[in-house]
Amino acid sequence: MNQVKYLTAAEVLHLNETAIATLGGGNAGVQSPRAFDVVITQPQQIVFGQEMYPTIWLKAAYMMHQIVKTPVFVDGSKRTAMLVVQTFLTANGYDPTPDFFEDVQAFTIEVTQTSNTEAVMATIADWLASVFTERQPKSIK
Repeated sequence: MNQVKYLTAAEVLHLNETAIATLGGGNAGVQSPRAFDVVITQPQQIVFGQEMYPTIWLKAAYMMHQIVKTPVFVDGSKRTAMLVVQTFLTANGYDPTPDFFEDVQAFTIEVTQTSNTEAVMATIADWLASVFTERQPKSIK
């Protein structure tokens, strides 16, 4: 895998502000600084020389799951999770398919009703892999 481009805390906070401003809601901002920090740092963790989340899909799934399942933001967590995943994967060379835009709202709501387990994260990762495609380099003519 190429060098992963992780989102910064400022970028994720901006995505929460964008979610509230453009998709509706109350107040933007971090509700739980600890949960916010975990969303930013955990996908980058290396334990005993091994990445905790070794694929781009598991990294994105972790962020989505944690934003949806924990009180990270004052408002707009589900909308922010969608934007964070899309921004993270796009920054790393993947583009959403039309299926992502058609299914993301229902899928995100479904995630809110799941338990916080590795199996659920794997399911999220599989879904993300099915609704994003790797960007192809443009050919030079």
